[in-house]
Amino acid sequence: MSSSIPPEIKTPPTTGSGTKPLCLIVGLSGVTNGGKTTLSNKLAAHYPPGVVEILLLDDYFWTDTNKLDYLQEVKHWDFDKMGALNFDGFYRDVLAKIDKLTTSPNSSPPHILILDGFLLFNEPRLLAVCHLRYDFSLPYEVAKHRRETRFYDPPDVPGYFEAVAWPAYLKHSRDIEALKRQEGIVTIDGTEEGEKIFCRVLNDVECALSGR
Repeated sequence: MSSSIPPEIKTPPTTGSGTKPLCLIVGLSGVTNGGKTTLSNKLAAHYPPGVVEILLLDDYFWTDTNKLDYLQEVKHWDFDKMGALNFDGFYRDVLAKIDKLTTSPNSSPPHILILDGFLLFNEPRLLAVCHLRYDFSLPYEVAKHRRETRFYDPPDVPGYFEAVAWPAYLKHSRDIEALKRQEGIVTIDGTEEGEKIFCRVLNDVECALSGR
């Protein structure tokens, strides 16, 4: 990791009681097109303006193709491996956002910071900083269908999902499987009705904000 990043893992700041977070950090990770961003936006819309802030890991793909692996078999860059993302930059911005939300004289709780990214929990620093952790899953056919309806820049090439994206998802999912119970990662079935998922997570958020 870059030397500009503090080596220690930051613990989210809490109030003096140690139960109510000044800034509740919600992590949404898992399968592509599983419903992470939809949930993020629903949570943001539920609260008054300024309460919820969202940081998208998708905004931190390297734009310099020299930093990406080019896959000859599909004639496309590999955007589904850890090295395709600027995790140091994302982590730095997460810490800066937490600091701003918890120390600004014009800022008052509650604050909710949502971290949205398909490889979020595969990066230990990001896993550690979250209070609530949700990992989205989908069956192959549903994930493939949703992927085909979404625009990417650069666009997917034929066969990319089957040869790269899906196998990478399975690998990254296996990599965090042992952590799920240990770290309190809740699995979300992305085929469930969006409102049901929203209500479940909203209840968890409200409980966490109240210190329950």
